[in-house]
Amino acid sequence: MRKVCRRLCLLASLILAVLAFLWLLLPVDQDHYFAATIDKHQRLAQTPSPKVVLVGGSNLACGVDTERLEQAIGCPVVNMGLHADIGLAYMLAEVRGHLAAGDRVILIPEYEQFFGLRNGNMGVLKAMSYQQGGWKYLRTPDQWAVALLQSVNYLQGKLKYYLEQTFHVEQDPHYHIYHRGGFNPFGDLVSHLDQPPVPLQENDVQPFNAARLDRRSIRLINRFNQEMQAKGVQVCLLYPGYYDRLLSRHTPALNRLREALGELQCPVLGTPERYAFPLECFYDTEYHLNRRGRSLRTEKMIVDLNKFLR
Repeated sequence: MRKVCRRLCLLASLILAVLAFLWLLLPVDQDHYFAATIDKHQRLAQTPSPKVVLVGGSNLACGVDTERLEQAIGCPVVNMGLHADIGLAYMLAEVRGHLAAGDRVILIPEYEQFFGLRNGNMGVLKAMSYQQGGWKYLRTPDQWAVALLQSVNYLQGKLKYYLEQTFHVEQDPHYHIYHRGGFNPFGDLVSHLDQPPVPLQENDVQPFNAARLDRRSIRLINRFNQEMQAKGVQVCLLYPGYYDRLLSRHTPALNRLREALGELQCPVLGTPERYAFPLECFYDTEYHLNRRGRSLRTEKMIVDLNKFLR
């Protein structure tokens, strides 16, 4: 038995050593989509208070005109949205240290953050690879577990990406718009705005499982809100922009979510229906808006945030 345990420990040590070696060996692409987190954190740290900070995933990166929002409310706005796979827990952790009295946080998470994605996925490791000290944003055992479990997949994907770049392997052309240089100074991805739409794969979008509603996401937001209130920071939640035809597919789950959001200790603005848009407003996914959709959504946000931001 001891011999078996020693062999297992040796194997585990060898695997960890290989993973660590690959993590350090493989170069980091400074124009990768996730590298935009460097610029977002820099803007967050350098923007004086009072400021407005948008927290969410790619529904924000690919669906808000932050410059227009800033002009309308007369206050600096920082768009921290990048990717849903980072997870709600990480999104909140990475901004909390840069908030001060007078700041306002607008939470606009994708619906998946309430149905199993609270601790993120491989996106956590992708973000951490561009953030010095990013491990500090892993604040719970569940987040660490996700990071460790995804490490093999992450390094495998990173190796594949490195080889594709090295040998100039042809990729889907529409993915070329997703890179750090595609963001404007406000933190919005704009490289897709004048591109033709990519057919949305509706059959790939499965209904959210109402039974999997994660009330720990509600408690997480409430703890964040309490911490922010103590610092003089206001928090509210807004619904993400979403493809209207698919919204009805999630009706049972969203009804349960709406009921659960009644437990939030911060304001909830708008409704899922108000932020549902037709197909001609989307670029390539049910969350990614094109120029027209981005404009429509931003104007609705300005109206809904008016009272909260006074």
